[in-house]
Amino acid sequence: LEYYLDLEALRFSPRFSYHFDIDSKLNIDMIEIPSMLLQPFVENAVIHGVAPQKGTGEISVDFQLSGAEIIATIRDTGVGRAASAQLKLRDPHKPLATQITMERLQLLRNKTSETPALQIHDLYEQDKPAGTEVVLHIPFQNNQPNHDQRHHH
Repeated sequence: LEYYLDLEALRFSPRFSYHFDIDSKLNIDMIEIPSMLLQPFVENAVIHGVAPQKGTGEISVDFQLSGAEIIATIRDTGVGRAASAQLKLRDPHKPLATQITMERLQLLRNKTSETPALQIHDLYEQDKPAGTEVVLHIPFQNNQPNHDQRHHH
């Protein structure tokens, strides 16, 4: 995601900046998330959110550990979904990516979970569209070996 955002920041310079915020309880060297799970939403934030706007925007990607889930939040300060739709920038395949991702997450999650696996919120500031927030609930299994097992490879 960082490489992708680096490239897009060059491509759309100076349209946006980005940052990652990762929970200190998450060891990023040991945790793997399927690469294409977040990519379509980050791409949407760039192409439909911050790229069409005047001035510069910001994209943040946050990872928080919450019980047995990693909550990934992708937030942009772009034009918002309504304006993006009016600008005819919506890719007809994107809703399919959203649907597939939601189904993948639901399969991986505890079926009894109350919270939807994927939520998309329109952000507003003083009743004006101020971007989009996508929240994904990714099941987390701690498969890290303890110290005793680590030396017996």
